[in-house]
Amino acid sequence: MHEEIRHYIQENRALQKRLDAGESNGLSRHIAVGGSAGAAQADNSGASVDDLHRQNAALTQEIDRMRSKVKQYQQVQELAAMLQESHKSLVETNDHLLRELQDARHKHQKEIEQMHWSYNQMKATAAHSASARSFMNNSTNNNNSNTTSSNTLSNQYSDSLDLREA
Repeated sequence: MHEEIRHYIQENRALQKRLDAGESNGLSRHIAVGGSAGAAQADNSGASVDDLHRQNAALTQEIDRMRSKVKQYQQVQELAAMLQESHKSLVETNDHLLRELQDARHKHQKEIEQMHWSYNQMKATAAHSASARSFMNNSTNNNNSNTTSSNTLSNQYSDSLDLREA
């Protein structure tokens, strides 16, 4: 687009020079020749001058359109750069969040493993405690049984002593 604008500007300048040269040639011929033959030549050069003016105006409009396109192109480039920067920022944020999520998952997994270990320890302690209680109950029952047996024997011995004395 820039090269097209340069081309049109150069062409516009060339036509402007031709126009200026044509106007000066046409006026000088018109003055030098005089009469109807000179007027005819002046009209021909005037017609070419008019053509040059039209071409110049068309080229000027084309240059304006090209400048407008260049401006739009620059705006599109700026927008694309902003979108690329925004995309880059979003990708970085996404990567950061993914790392945080992985860290959280890792910590959660460690907590689960710790809970399983604690549960197994509690289960083992409860089983040990239950067997100790069972042993204690058996021992207490044996002691009670032994005490009851002792008391019974003791009572029987006392009774037999009482019977002998009587």
